[in-house]
Amino acid sequence: METRGLGVSPGFHAFAGLKRLQTVNIEPPWGKCNRSLRLDHYPQYTFSGCIIECKLQKAVEKCGCKPLEYPGPYPVCSPREIQECVQEEMRIINQDFSKHCSGCTVPCYSTNYNIQLSYVALRNATMHHKYGQHIIPSGYSGDYVQDNLLALDVYYEELNLESMEQKKAVEESGLLSDIGGQLGLFMGFSALTFIEFFEYIILKFRRLTRRRKLIEPIV
Repeated sequence: METRGLGVSPGFHAFAGLKRLQTVNIEPPWGKCNRSLRLDHYPQYTFSGCIIECKLQKAVEKCGCKPLEYPGPYPVCSPREIQECVQEEMRIINQDFSKHCSGCTVPCYSTNYNIQLSYVALRNATMHHKYGQHIIPSGYSGDYVQDNLLALDVYYEELNLESMEQKKAVEESGLLSDIGGQLGLFMGFSALTFIEFFEYIILKFRRLTRRRKLIEPIV
């Protein structure tokens, strides 16, 4: 549940519709992702995995143990250690991830699945008729289905892929083009005008130096 997991309850037929979302982020100075980041207990870097490892490190440093569901070869916390130490440490971290887990940034590449859940209730009569003794043992009735059985269908709502790519607000060529366009609009300035102005300065300088040579007295 901590990494965007979803819970389903027995006694229902759950339908999970998936939508695939791919995200591409860029590195500094334009973005915040870092291609060199690696995790100790996960094969691929993800933001949620980084937060889990950050919490794991804080729990081990503070309490000397880890929660049961966390990875790593560390002693598992007892219920008393969870209540007296780990829960308080997790509460402090959850208040401000950016302060306590500042090394966790967005990944450069990530694939997420947005999930839409819908439910219908399972009925004893329907399950008996459809599955018979294969699912419901003989002698069980009443609330057995509601307390013990769950049906789950997972499918793609759409077969296409939604992609979000982070890009620079302005490319170098676009910046130069924009500057040139603004100068041309407000000052009538263009590349040809710049060349002509530079040529005028050179010719003016040459004329001044030539005139100075002509007026120098001959000894």
